[in-house]
Amino acid sequence: MKMKIAKIINLKNNQEFIESTYVLKNEIQIKKDFNKKSDHEIWSAFKEGDENAFNYIYKVYTGMLCNYGYQFTKRKDLIRDVVQNLFIDLRKNRQTLAKVVCIKAFLFKWFYRALLKKLKKEQKYIFNTELIEKQGFKIEISQETKIIREEMSSELKASLQAAVDKLTDRQRHIIILFFEEGLSYKDISVIMDFKDVKSARKLVYRAITAIKKEMNGIF
Repeated sequence: MKMKIAKIINLKNNQEFIESTYVLKNEIQIKKDFNKKSDHEIWSAFKEGDENAFNYIYKVYTGMLCNYGYQFTKRKDLIRDVVQNLFIDLRKNRQTLAKVVCIKAFLFKWFYRALLKKLKKEQKYIFNTELIEKQGFKIEISQETKIIREEMSSELKASLQAAVDKLTDRQRHIIILFFEEGLSYKDISVIMDFKDVKSARKLVYRAITAIKKEMNGIF
């Protein structure tokens, strides 16, 4: 009897292993397939009801959105809720969504707006809505940010961090998008609601100039 039970358990375990291996291989293949496609192609497939396209978007951008959100608030539970609700709404409204050139820029803008709304609703901060829209959140640049490179000496890192801390919130925001997220001026102008690309380029230039001035041109 014990041997029969052991065999049944082994068979069940083997079946689960085979199934999980198949799922993993399938996910790897899907990722390979979609990595070859443009954002426009992936978004079009998603809008047409392709679940693989939706799963690909979810897996690629969930971590990025959480890291982005962590610059604004340290409440990981709140960030996860906003991200999950974003993808629920995304899936529900897929057919009515506009065409997208850059998925990352689209999701970051949606997330930024949703996070602002959530924070205001929970009244964790006292907001002046118009001021927030113009200046952004109080943003922290973490030590893991790409602008603060590993090969820098601790003294230089401290100087750079001090320089960044003196930037306006809006300048810090654009530094994150430009250096950390590697977004283009065009994508940044979408996320931050600039009227044109020139405005994004100008703010990046001013932020970098301010940092260089604080660091005596070392940066």
